[in-house]
Amino acid sequence: MASRNDLFQQVKFHRHKELQMLKPHCVALSQIALRLDKSSDARKDVIKYLESVLEVLRSKARGNANLDGKLADYVFFPLSHVLRQKEYISQRALELSLLCLRILLSDGWRTTLPKELGTQLLILLTFIAGGLSMKTNDASSEVSEELKIVAYNCLETLFSCYAQTPNAKDLAENIGAIGHAVTVLLSGVTSGASKDVQLSALAALDAFLLFINDKEALASFLPGITSSLVKTLQQDSRSPWRVLKASLNLLSTLLEAILNDGQVEEFLKSSDKPGKASDGETPLNESWLKATAGQVKIALRSAVKLQYHQRLEVQQALLDLCRVILEKCRKSLADSTSMLVETIIGISWKQSADDKSKSEQVLYHLATVDNSVMDSIKSGLHGWITSLPRVIQSNDDKAKEWLAHRISVATRILSDLGVESNVVGDLMANNLRDSVSAVIAGPRAELILVQSSGDSEVGQDLIFRNSNDYTSQMFQPVFVAQKSQQETLGQLQVLLKQLSQSTWAPTISRNMLDHLQIASGDERLACFWLTLNTLRDGITKDVVFDRFTSLGSSTSDSWLEVLEELYSYSLSLLLTPWKDQQEDWRLQSMALETVALQAEHLKSDFRLELIETLYPVVHAVGSSEPQLQRHAILCLNIIAQACNYQSASDLIIQNVDYLVNAVALKLNMFDISPQAPQVLLMMIKLAGPSLLPYLDDLVDSIFAALDNFHGYPRLVELLFSVLREIVSEGSKSDVLKPTSGSETEHRKQPYRPRTVEEVAALLSDYSQRMKIHNDERNTPNEHEPFPQEPWQSSTSDPDPSGGDQPDEPPTPNALTTPPQSKTYHLLHRITQLTQHYLTHPSPTLRLSLLQLTRTSFVLLQRYPDTFLPLIHTLWPVLIARLYDPETYISISASQTLGQLCRSAGDFLRTRFETEWGELRRFFWRVHGRLRAEKGRGMQFTHAYQTWDALVGLLLAVVEYVGVVDDVMADDLLEMLGGELGRREDVRTVLERWDRDAVWLEMQMRLRGGEGEVGMDKEMEMKKGKGMLGPAARERETPVLDGWRFRSLELEG
Repeated sequence: MASRNDLFQQVKFHRHKELQMLKPHCVALSQIALRLDKSSDARKDVIKYLESVLEVLRSKARGNANLDGKLADYVFFPLSHVLRQKEYISQRALELSLLCLRILLSDGWRTTLPKELGTQLLILLTFIAGGLSMKTNDASSEVSEELKIVAYNCLETLFSCYAQTPNAKDLAENIGAIGHAVTVLLSGVTSGASKDVQLSALAALDAFLLFINDKEALASFLPGITSSLVKTLQQDSRSPWRVLKASLNLLSTLLEAILNDGQVEEFLKSSDKPGKASDGETPLNESWLKATAGQVKIALRSAVKLQYHQRLEVQQALLDLCRVILEKCRKSLADSTSMLVETIIGISWKQSADDKSKSEQVLYHLATVDNSVMDSIKSGLHGWITSLPRVIQSNDDKAKEWLAHRISVATRILSDLGVESNVVGDLMANNLRDSVSAVIAGPRAELILVQSSGDSEVGQDLIFRNSNDYTSQMFQPVFVAQKSQQETLGQLQVLLKQLSQSTWAPTISRNMLDHLQIASGDERLACFWLTLNTLRDGITKDVVFDRFTSLGSSTSDSWLEVLEELYSYSLSLLLTPWKDQQEDWRLQSMALETVALQAEHLKSDFRLELIETLYPVVHAVGSSEPQLQRHAILCLNIIAQACNYQSASDLIIQNVDYLVNAVALKLNMFDISPQAPQVLLMMIKLAGPSLLPYLDDLVDSIFAALDNFHGYPRLVELLFSVLREIVSEGSKSDVLKPTSGSETEHRKQPYRPRTVEEVAALLSDYSQRMKIHNDERNTPNEHEPFPQEPWQSSTSDPDPSGGDQPDEPPTPNALTTPPQSKTYHLLHRITQLTQHYLTHPSPTLRLSLLQLTRTSFVLLQRYPDTFLPLIHTLWPVLIARLYDPETYISISASQTLGQLCRSAGDFLRTRFETEWGELRRFFWRVHGRLRAEKGRGMQFTHAYQTWDALVGLLLAVVEYVGVVDDVMADDLLEMLGGELGRREDVRTVLERWDRDAVWLEMQMRLRGGEGEVGMDKEMEMKKGKGMLGPAARERETPVLDGWRFRSLELEG
């Protein structure tokens, strides 16, 4: 008992203390409030005293002081005087008064607000917030935003206070004052000048809904509040997102409070009681419910448009509204179920993965407990699927994306619920097929990626030497069209990816696969594309799931059956010759994707399939369609990775027997189609030099095909393109790489005078030889025994007499050259074969063969014993190509002969001496054409390019073959002398050959009036113009044993 008294005394002490703190401020405010109507100074000072009271109240509120009802009454006394004389004070003073009042309501009268005072405050705050009959001391009679916000906040606090007051029900009976307050608040929501005003009004309305216990009275406010909220929601482009969120939350609270199924049932029961209807009141019966539900549905149509709002908070508030209606108002607002279900699906359209899953979880939960929601999903899905082809063909990209999203979400939810329908699956397959066919059937010129460009050429940059590189690559789309069509196909791919997660996906794939067997044209392409994309996503998901769970599933088995059938169909398609190039390359591309998918699924077990699969895949690499080439290359790398090969080259080399047998079988059966040579060409490009040793028999088959079908120019060119690729890859082989200095071995050394020591050594050697010769003449002529072993083997024990020794020791290369490899023999046979086709009518083939021989000469020069006889065989046809009427053939022949000079050296000297007369005439003919075309841009003419190639050939002859014939030497100086002052390479090579002759030639040309040794007067010099008379020209040239003099004419 003592402790209770102590507590009472303690509370009394604190209350007295707080009263003492408030008393001076309240007394001062009361005194100045009594003089507001008489003194202008008091009207100015009232703001200061109100701020002091507000500061004390705020400090008490922050410190959790015991501010009870009695203290609130004490403080309200001076405030009431101020509020009574509001026409004499400014809006700032009135705002401070309301701030003090709000603290008194929230902390002082929390549960003890008197009824009469509450009614008065409600009326007062309503009039202040509404701005009616306001006459303050301000120049303007309009209520400021700050004052409205404070008034709305006071109304919110007042409603919250009465929600905890026992006599709140009595306050609710004063429906007129409440109605006026609600009207003012709704005006603040719809017409608020700022978002803060609107948010304050919405917060006050929310507090109002919570304190009204009379639901029938609250129902009378439903139409007005709903229409005002809808008006606000319709201004979504101008309304801040916080206002939209608060409006949706308020609408959700309102509908849940009035139209929840339990409350509506009470309304209907109450309306059936006799004598219940009041005068002028609308009975809450079935008619009222039907009319209200219709009006609410119209209002919700405006609200659900916010599903496209960019703010996640607004979408979440709309989702809560839909969930509340579908859960609480399931029967009363049943007409709105379909619309709300569609809205929930739309809310998850562009949300993140987590938010999207939350939206779908809400719909999944609702469909689980309510069959009407599930029926709405089914009916909506049926309509969306039916409209898919029409929407896909439209130009509205958002509608396409939106429709694809709705179909995927509805399908996924129904699949999770275990709902299966073959009718819906067949309908889905048919409409998807029609949709893709419509996209493919667009402008054909826009759908073709790249037109065929002739020969198949695949650069090595497209070949991944390491199969791990394919992980960063993806198959490019086979249907490439306008940007809008690309986006449409992308949206369909997203739809298929999401459909693959449902249990209906295998049924859809099976339907399209069955139709693929009988379809044609664009419909066939559509079926293949749909089956492949659905299968790719579906089988990956199910197989991964089975690996982790170690449980088989019927869905996984269905996917595997579809994959096996589609793989068989694709393999037959790859093995079938192409007919319609424009269409079939896309089918071939999708078939390659299927093969790659099967390889990724089977892993190393796919090695057993390489017998049938590898040949058509390599053949596709040689396609003239770049897109198909890339598909085939990527497919090869995927197969290599799946089968644990290091690279695509390793894959081909280790399975070369399959490919070689397939190609050889076609060639031996005289199959003149281009597929076999193309496959062989791709094999060589992919595998590189390591494949060449396995191609002996294939080269024999190619030779046989050339013998039998040499009258088919296109086939001959294709076969020789294979041979050229063999030579090109052989040039990369380490075995055939030319040794360092192989060209410098044939380069002629510049003339150097002999020293006295060298002359003495020569004389000594000569004397020794003569002595040996005389000794042999004086000895009797006895026959040597017949040799029993090769002479070269006896070099280890040479005859001391030196009689059988050669004049020069064997070169080191003859002793250290390694044996000839299979690749060398192969290239030698190919090069030798070109002699029969260098006279072919096709210029492109002749050019190709010249390039082939030029490459092979570099590789074959390592073995002179076989290389020099090959030159003897090829020389007549090669030199004939130099005079070919086609300019680029003549140029290529000059380059090839130049390379031959670098490779054979002295072996060609007599051949060039024999051919020199015709070569010189050809040079001057080209020179004559060059003079006729002399002018600007001359270096781009055919004559200049031919002449430049001939100059390069002559330099190679001088530098590597050597010139000893006097006539040739004079002609060379005459032909090339005009370039001595212009081209450094000409001067360098000629000076290495004979520096004195070059100096003399330049001096003669300078003295002949040609300035800097030009070529404009070379023909005049040839005729001897500008020189001395006949007597001087007839002077004999001196003759001296061991010396050679050049003719020289001097001006006298």
